[in-house]
Amino acid sequence: PVPESSMVHGYLKGCTLSECFEASLFVKQTTGVEIVRRFKGVDPQQAPSAWDHGYAVTFEWSMGQANAEIHEDLFLKSWIAFCETLEQIRSGKIVESIVVEE
Repeated sequence: PVPESSMVHGYLKGCTLSECFEASLFVKQTTGVEIVRRFKGVDPQQAPSAWDHGYAVTFEWSMGQANAEIHEDLFLKSWIAFCETLEQIRSGKIVESIVVEE
């Protein structure tokens, strides 16, 4: 599509900032993949629409040239691992090791 963009703003709802950090760190430690470098809380002054729709956490996701070469399966498995880990954290279950194969 035109114009192309290598930056995506993501918004998460139903989770806290600390839960996202914890899930992301767990995925990085167990898989070696850092899906997002930084999460931050949604600022209702800067993103009132996101805040009004219940989004509490946001991140900027940059997809540069090197990142574009990551195999699609690894990319998807890493994000799935993050979501599964986040769900386990939110439900109070003990997080089990999630293996991501390259």
